[in-house]
Amino acid sequence: MASVIDAEAAAFLAEVHLAHLVTVGVSGAPHVAPVWYHYQDDTFEIFAGPEAVKVRNIRRDSRVALSIASEDEPYRYVLVEGIARIGESGVTQAVSAISVRYLGVERGKRFAQTLASSVLITINPRRLVTRISCEILAAEEASA
Repeated sequence: MASVIDAEAAAFLAEVHLAHLVTVGVSGAPHVAPVWYHYQDDTFEIFAGPEAVKVRNIRRDSRVALSIASEDEPYRYVLVEGIARIGESGVTQAVSAISVRYLGVERGKRFAQTLASSVLITINPRRLVTRISCEILAAEEASA
């Protein structure tokens, strides 16, 4: 299956940006949390504590949105709507890779060691909107 995102947007996602994950709260209201992420093979990975509100929300309702934006002009962004899964396999490697990505090798490895009880949130995009080169591109999963 072809990638749902173009090379320019993939390059933007390879940069280090803070993302905001939106989950559906118990009352149906959105819950927003800043998160670190890793994007690869049309999948986003995020780690969190097993009792975090975002994790409890996803266990109840797997619909999520993710917003990733640059902080400087020209403003660029990727908006994702998708379905999230909570998993416990591959967590150690993902936590380490994400921590090193955001904190550098030494600090990242030390930080990752403190997160042994984390779970992995994997997001499969259903809808993606990007604004990278002053163009807006929308890609929707064919089977959605």
